[in-house]
Amino acid sequence: MVDPLKRLERVETLIKKGLYFTLHAPRQTGKTIYLHALARKLNYDGKTIALTVSFESAGYPNISVEKAERILLDSIQRAALSQLPEEYFPPLLGNDGVKNVETLLFQWCRAQAKPIVLLIDEIDALRDEVLISVLRQLRNGY
Repeated sequence: MVDPLKRLERVETLIKKGLYFTLHAPRQTGKTIYLHALARKLNYDGKTIALTVSFESAGYPNISVEKAERILLDSIQRAALSQLPEEYFPPLLGNDGVKNVETLLFQWCRAQAKPIVLLIDEIDALRDEVLISVLRQLRNGY
């Protein structure tokens, strides 16, 4: 198997500088595999907390922003449960202050000593107001 991390070595430099990046390529070219391999490597290196999460589950027509938020929060929580040790988990969704992605990420970052690297897969599946809402939240939090 070809090492997916060799293909995009510059991405780690962007992460170290605290920058964001987009990964755009045709279907079935290894984007998701790359994101998961990158998260594993970053977590193994121990300097950051890295999580790969797919936002595809909220990408259907006529979904309300509120319902999409709940799905996205659940997606982040499930991804953390399967990829991270418990001490790095984001705040529990039952927390009254967690209403949207921006709040979850803000609270999570404040609770951790290490920087958090969130690798979002399939954000382009989001539609209309949901996409705009999530992008604005990410921009505000960044």
